[in-house]
Amino acid sequence: MKLPKSWAEVTVPQLIELEAINNDESLKSEPYPDITKALLTLSLFSGESYEFLEDQPISYWKPQLKKLAFLDSMPSERAVQRFRSGGYNWRVNFDLTKLSGGEYIDFYELTKDRTIILQNSGKILSLFCTPCNLFGQKVNIDKLKKQELLYNAPVNVVYPLTVFFCNLLRACTKITEDYLISLNERANQEMKELKKQAQTMA
Repeated sequence: MKLPKSWAEVTVPQLIELEAINNDESLKSEPYPDITKALLTLSLFSGESYEFLEDQPISYWKPQLKKLAFLDSMPSERAVQRFRSGGYNWRVNFDLTKLSGGEYIDFYELTKDRTIILQNSGKILSLFCTPCNLFGQKVNIDKLKKQELLYNAPVNVVYPLTVFFCNLLRACTKITEDYLISLNERANQEMKELKKQAQTMA
């Protein structure tokens, strides 16, 4: 049975499906919910059907589950500057100021609902990641293909980059909000001063 050895061999769609298995409330009604989850997880990563695994003795699938122990902890949140996936070398831009106005709006909309950020990870990363050839030169590819390639990149690359950019956006949004609030307060104060001066002159 071929199984991933680390997060580097797991894709985002698989991670989303794994979360669905772990959060499936209906499994609680199963006679042995933990065993059901374990077999569903094995089926997800091995490609074997649930029915096939269910028919096997515990001695068959229990050792295989130990190989998936890395799933018990999330991947590192350390973001990479370059990576290779989908037949391309990818270069990451960490500078939000290089986004166009439209891209910034897209970024904000894609991260507004935190429950589907992973589902949007390919679209999010397509705003910051540039496909390159072996010589580091930019390669032009279709927008949807680019999003799909990034969505199917390894979790150990996608997860930390997505976390980084979402945290960066929240920090920038907070700074912008604070700045706008201070501008508004200053404008209100100046308006009060002008009203006082007008009353004095009347």
